[in-house]
Amino acid sequence: MVIRKYNLSNTRKRIILALMKIRDQWEDVYRSILQLFLGTYMVWDARRLRLCDRYFESDEASDSVTSSGCPNWVKSKDDYGTD
Repeated sequence: MVIRKYNLSNTRKRIILALMKIRDQWEDVYRSILQLFLGTYMVWDARRLRLCDRYFESDEASDSVTSSGCPNWVKSKDDYGTD
């Protein structure tokens, strides 16, 4: 149960609600800008560290392709014991 301490007029209620709406919209804008900044930093840092290049270089360096042209992790028909 909520006990009202103040009896607000309709005008004051509308002003308070309008201010709350403005504050909520500002928080949305702030959050969007922050996400854009942090996402941009994350991509920049990944490029700086060359994460994808290192991953694929290590894959290419090892002999990961069999004579049939399939990667080592793909089982051939002979591995299943069928003819």
